[in-house]
Formats: sequence, structure tokens, C-alpha cells
Amino acid sequence: TELLPLAFGAGMVVSEDEPAAVRRKVLQRQFGATLVQAFLTHAWAVFFEKMDAWRGSPQQVLLCREMNQITLEVICRTVLGEPLRERYEEIAEAIT
Repeated sequence: TELLPLAFGAGMVVSEDEPAAVRRKVLQRQFGATLVQAFLTHAWAVFFEKMDAWRGSPQQVLLCREMNQITLEVICRTVLGEPLRERYEEIAEAIT
């Protein structure tokens, strides 16, 4: 348990105080089986879409950028119900 704060910071996920425990309990209800299934379905779809695009491209793949884009795409599809499309640059800049 001492390693968790080093990896994830001292936020709500690893904090052992009462307010953090209450917040975690509230959030856990939001991550039911339906959301997890949707997340996994979108994650697989996006990953395979990217792999197909990488295979047809003669350009070098910048893996860090691609993984960021995959993550953001999966979140958009799962949480917002909309694909990211061409808005990656704009959204990535806004959240960093």
C-alpha cells in the first residue's frame, strides 16, 4: 500500500480517510458492469481500427501520441457516446 501513492499520487483513489472512502463508494456505483462492458467493447474496436491504420501507413508510428489518442477515443465513445473524429488535437490541447 505504500507504493500506491508513489504511482498514483495521494488522491482519492489511495487515500484511506473517511471522506475519500465515501467518494469512492459513490463513484464505484457509476462503474457497473454495463459501463465496463461498453468500455471494453470500445477499447477493442478502437485498438483494432488503429492497428489497421498502422499497417497501411508507411510512416513511423509515434506510440505515445497514438496511445493518448486511443485512450481519449475510448473515453469519448464510452462516456459521451460520440467518436472523437478529427477533434483529437483540439481536445488534447484543452486537457493538457
